[in-house]
Amino acid sequence: DDVSTDIDKYWTVYLKSWKQNEPYPEFIEGLIRLASDMGWLRMGTLQINGEVAASQLWLVANDSAYIYKLAYDREYSEYSPGTLLTCEMMKHAIESDGVSKIDFLHGADQFKQDWMDTSISLMGIQFPNTTRPKGWLLIAMNMLSSIRRKLLGLPGRNAEAH
Repeated sequence: DDVSTDIDKYWTVYLKSWKQNEPYPEFIEGLIRLASDMGWLRMGTLQINGEVAASQLWLVANDSAYIYKLAYDREYSEYSPGTLLTCEMMKHAIESDGVSKIDFLHGADQFKQDWMDTSISLMGIQFPNTTRPKGWLLIAMNMLSSIRRKLLGLPGRNAEAH
């Protein structure tokens, strides 16, 4: 009921998680507030001994639940708090919200494979204008991004979870 409290709980867990710093925290907070106003917000938290161990941000609309953000405190990893919370959030989405589809959105995170039975590849195409410096800059940025991913051993942009 109190969105500010939900936001605080989310950041408490997120900052203790394995995730990199959120590049646009104001966007996340704005999304949470907008989704709350629109009735789409589903914020879940799992507590262990009174401490928030996991937090998830879901959006529910049009017969679908969209898992937007999730994090857990690494201190509690032995209890699988993310898995437990996902299970309870799914149960709520299906039984209370009546959704027929739960969507992990984009990304090829390994844990998604444990939950999904199908995936859809998302592809994009760019047509940079090579008659302008900005077009060549876009090409260079894409090439550097691909090189960076290979050097760090990260999956390519078109990698998918099954």
